[in-house]
Amino acid sequence: FTSDIMREERKDKLVPIMIRVVELDRVRDEIKELESTIGGELDLVTAYLMLRSSEGQFELFTGFQRQRRLVVILDGMDEASGELKRRLDDEIHSIYVHKFHLVLTSRFIANQYEGNEWRRFRRLRVKQLEEEQQAQVLQLRLPGQEEMQRRFLGQIQSNPALSDLGTNPLMLNLIISVLLERPNEDDLDRGKIFGIVITSMISHLEGVKTQKKKAEDRAREAGLRTVLRSVAWEIMSAEAGNRRDFPSSFAEDVVEGLNFGFNGGK
Repeated sequence: FTSDIMREERKDKLVPIMIRVVELDRVRDEIKELESTIGGELDLVTAYLMLRSSEGQFELFTGFQRQRRLVVILDGMDEASGELKRRLDDEIHSIYVHKFHLVLTSRFIANQYEGNEWRRFRRLRVKQLEEEQQAQVLQLRLPGQEEMQRRFLGQIQSNPALSDLGTNPLMLNLIISVLLERPNEDDLDRGKIFGIVITSMISHLEGVKTQKKKAEDRAREAGLRTVLRSVAWEIMSAEAGNRRDFPSSFAEDVVEGLNFGFNGGK
């Protein structure tokens, strides 16, 4: 979603800055402490820039803002929930659209960002990547490693399952991460990609916990891995139409099909 950037005549003089929405959630306590120190409430973007910029950098940002040259990219709006989402939605319409150019990125979520309050935003959708664009992504991920770039691109394009996934920017980055982790594995397929990524994600989340796992916790993790792999497979499989957007009920249907005995059916 973009606000009025496309109508800006000085596009070559705009100054972009990207803020990941998940980072705004991580600095909530720091923002509260900052607001307590200065004795007033700040909008989230201003508070984040104050916390994560030097004094000189922050002065530059405010200067670009006054000149209407600042472009703030809020990346991953779909990751906001609860109070953070409510506050962001309010500040977007009451503050941000009046202070700077604004770009919001989000996965598709049905019935989100509808209504008159979003009418000033133009909607753009990222298209599937062509082979040339896939090569460009590899160049960015593996700068100066031409041989590895060629080898990885060859693996992706020669494998029908991986070449299909590689047209999606997010999936392509996941594939590259797996290839970097297992550079000598030549028989990767969708199942292995999803298995490796999901196991890594769950392991990372569990690593945050310090308490010793109980036997029932390990069993629950195994069930969760099965559910996530099944959801991922159904989403990207040819049988499911390689669907890109899907309702929340889709995951519930997959879980029911697996016949897991979770409490409350969830």
